[in-house]
Amino acid sequence: MNNRGVGLLVRALVPALFMLFSPVSGFTAPVSRARVTVVEEKGVWWFRDAEGKRFFSLGSCCVGGCYGHWEKKPMEQGRRDWMVGLLKSWGFNTAAAWSSPSVWENLYIADQLYPPFSPEDLDVFDPRTWRKRDLVEGLRSEMDAMKGRSNLLGYFLDNERPWSPEKPFRQYRQMKPDSIGARTLVDFTRKYYHGDLKALNRAWGVKLTGFSEITGRTGRAVQEAKLPGGFLGAWRNEVAAMYFKGYAGLVRELDPGCLILGERHAGQPDAGFFVAIAPYFDVITVNEYNRYGKLGRGFGDFYKLTHKPMIITEWSFSGWPIPGYASAQFIDVYTQENRAKGYRKYVSEAAKAPFMVGMHWFLWSDYGPWKAAAEAAVKPEPIGYEADQDAHLPDHNMGLVSHDEKEVYDVLVKECTRTNAQVEGLHAASAGWKQVPETPAVKREVERVALKLDGDLAEWPRSTSVVPEVSNSLLENPVVNHTYYLGWSPEGLEVAGDISDSHLDFPNKDWAWEGDSLGVMVEFTRSGGGDQSVSFQIYPVGEGEDGLQPYAAAWWGTGNGEAIRAVKKPKQGGYTIEAVVPPAAIPGLPLYPGSKMTVYFEYHDVSGIYETHWAGDVVLK
Repeated sequence: MNNRGVGLLVRALVPALFMLFSPVSGFTAPVSRARVTVVEEKGVWWFRDAEGKRFFSLGSCCVGGCYGHWEKKPMEQGRRDWMVGLLKSWGFNTAAAWSSPSVWENLYIADQLYPPFSPEDLDVFDPRTWRKRDLVEGLRSEMDAMKGRSNLLGYFLDNERPWSPEKPFRQYRQMKPDSIGARTLVDFTRKYYHGDLKALNRAWGVKLTGFSEITGRTGRAVQEAKLPGGFLGAWRNEVAAMYFKGYAGLVRELDPGCLILGERHAGQPDAGFFVAIAPYFDVITVNEYNRYGKLGRGFGDFYKLTHKPMIITEWSFSGWPIPGYASAQFIDVYTQENRAKGYRKYVSEAAKAPFMVGMHWFLWSDYGPWKAAAEAAVKPEPIGYEADQDAHLPDHNMGLVSHDEKEVYDVLVKECTRTNAQVEGLHAASAGWKQVPETPAVKREVERVALKLDGDLAEWPRSTSVVPEVSNSLLENPVVNHTYYLGWSPEGLEVAGDISDSHLDFPNKDWAWEGDSLGVMVEFTRSGGGDQSVSFQIYPVGEGEDGLQPYAAAWWGTGNGEAIRAVKKPKQGGYTIEAVVPPAAIPGLPLYPGSKMTVYFEYHDVSGIYETHWAGDVVLK
């Protein structure tokens, strides 16, 4: 696991650790027949509270600190009144995940459950699973503090579970062959391959004599096989759907009338997974951090598929003033003014979408004394800087107030107040919302270029140039002067760029995804048949003894980034760069006149907080 993964894991586990070592609360809520519901009115989704008032959930996670369902002692009344008074004056109405029990009576509550079970420990296809006494009683105890509350938005059933496609297959393949789960896997596989065992053997590279050999000791050959991702993903979706069906059904039995607020997925999952689990939720929830304050188009696509309202349950911006430090969330926008701009943009975009019903900021107070750390920090060199990977200093400044609650971030919360006051009006007017269509790929013929590979673009014909659009930007109207070039020769695909970027950000190779780069993706049909997609990032710096030389890396696909040769030439306000992507870098790429492929360019300017994009359906000339 890389350092970014460790950072994400720690953040995800902190609230769980509070739950693990805290006894179940003695709080017992009065039972109320009137509950919060979710409704669609004239094409727009809302929450509606027990008194009939419709609202858009504007919340903060960890209000008063990160808790489970118990705190050692109630918050002092003066602090509670101050905190709740501020949140309400800023237009917030919800104590989102992990908020202090002391504020539950004063705001709507979005509750995070951590049940005493996980899908890895259950046969979710066995109906007896959901009637086990310890399982039912453990969940009942977990929910005791919330049952029947009239101000409860609902329950989150999980938080950022990875849902690896490989694990569910391995889990059920290893079950006893006569178990319900193992038999279900065999039946699913038979249906997936339409009963054609030969098709399975070809796809898996095995020699089974029957579908039943998938499981038990007879399935040892399968254990070593590299199974197709499509099959593994489909089985993962089947397991997840049955898990949430049983889990959500049990929660509804224990607290009739409650809403199920999804499972707080870490970023947008693939559509098949969303479609599989959506029927068991009242609201779909996603933790979606981005530096641009942009509601990704995937949310609109998911709504079309599921017709379920949505909440972004974690998002934030950091104002760390020094570019180049690793950020586990990659949300550093450098100033409090930019944090405020991000808040307004992201919340306004969500409010203008009729399927959104909430935005929950992460979190109430900073993690640590980031200002002192900033004052003590030496500004890092742009190249070769080795940040303290465990600190993730930018992520210390994610709060509405400082870590000790002695400072309120006035610039940010003034914008929160202004924006939140406009949310209901924006949302009520969102019925006519239409998703902005994606810019279609242009059709281009790609010429042969006699490339010298020296960073000088003089040999590139004007006809090989393309001008990208700004696809993402936190700031309005950024000044972007970019031209990219695309050519080919028998030596490989040739790319170049004339790029305006005077501050080259590059933390280090382990965190290269937070550095400036020119991304190139190629989609094509292999010369031997079958579709292929390969993505490369060309970094202007990070290689060589001085760390100032460019290099390339393949982030996904079967490409070999080390085979790509690149040369950079500095210029005032930016640089030019050339690269050759040889056949060794993209196995199977057809390089001859008439070959067809789709090529994408994307530039990532970290300190500029913007991205560019260009797409073309090209034919080699």
